[in-house]
Amino acid sequence: MGDYAALELDTRLRRLYPTRLPIMTRCPAGEVIVRVAYAGICHTDLAILQGDFQIDCDRLVLGHEISGIVSGVGKEVNWLRIGDKVAVNPNRLPNKYSAGTDEIPDIMIKASVTSIVEPLTDIFNSSFVSGIFPKNLKMAKVTPQYKKGDKHEAENYRPVSVLSGFGVLCESLSCVAHAWEHVTPLPHSARVAVLGTDLVGCLTASLLHVQGYRHVTLCENAEAARQRAHSLGLGYDMIDHNELCNKTFDLAIDCTGDAMIQQEAAHALGFGGHLLIFRSNSVKDRLCLSPFNIFTNEIKVTGSLINPYAFGKALTWASVLGHRYLDFNKLGVVSYPLKEYQEALETAKSDDAAKVVFEFDVSDVPTP
Repeated sequence: MGDYAALELDTRLRRLYPTRLPIMTRCPAGEVIVRVAYAGICHTDLAILQGDFQIDCDRLVLGHEISGIVSGVGKEVNWLRIGDKVAVNPNRLPNKYSAGTDEIPDIMIKASVTSIVEPLTDIFNSSFVSGIFPKNLKMAKVTPQYKKGDKHEAENYRPVSVLSGFGVLCESLSCVAHAWEHVTPLPHSARVAVLGTDLVGCLTASLLHVQGYRHVTLCENAEAARQRAHSLGLGYDMIDHNELCNKTFDLAIDCTGDAMIQQEAAHALGFGGHLLIFRSNSVKDRLCLSPFNIFTNEIKVTGSLINPYAFGKALTWASVLGHRYLDFNKLGVVSYPLKEYQEALETAKSDDAAKVVFEFDVSDVPTP
């Protein structure tokens, strides 16, 4: 049967250990096997390693930002073929919804089906799966098929084909797509501030640019991050965070999680302005906002949590953005082989890269 290299986390010691896990070759009727090509390291993974999250098992293989190639297809799956390039959606439909019923909103059906696959978390003995993914084969559960003749029959929705490299960014891009849902419709004359130019900030700026928004200001203090954003060639103004007080915006999208920056951005909003908070660095952080200013200027403050039902949109956006915007070098995405995981983790903790991913050889997977 064979085995493959993986990283396993000892949740008590908070240490990663190289290990070997068996390759799963049997493919149940309604499932697929995905050969992992790229797996991203997320901030959540680093938080788990630091002990910021409680894990209910002793050993855990991490992984949720995943793209790869289908290497096995169950007999009931008729909209995927061996060799298809896919991105993995780490979220599932709520248990209260059942396939083939009218209770499922259209957006859920379209997002879940076009997201192609979901991780089968049971093999990890954990309901929480995050960041660093094993090297070779991984079983993934396809979203439920719908009843024959139902208007939402799964075979009527063809998956969006994306390159594996693009696909590993789709989890982050789906979070951006969900945030975008909170601010639309947005007139093209809107003055927009993107606070922070890490990967999410650059993806947000790219999404604005490809849609024709030109009155955009990028706010970043770190020189390396400023250079990465500049290399995208968007033509947007770049300022330091302490210059926010000299500007007025209709929309401020915070990708820093810094409460002080969020507060300054709120003060820089004009009448009818909107502050979208994409991240929070600490549960202890507090904002000091003027109720009078919120009231008289009709200010809106909105939070955007992860990516519920937005993965299908992310796949579409990945195809639209393409090489022009999703260039690894321009975005500051650095890849490592799995054996260099210690260096990869140190880079992920630093400002040397916007994103760190593991890259695996999938050259032996047949193409359709």
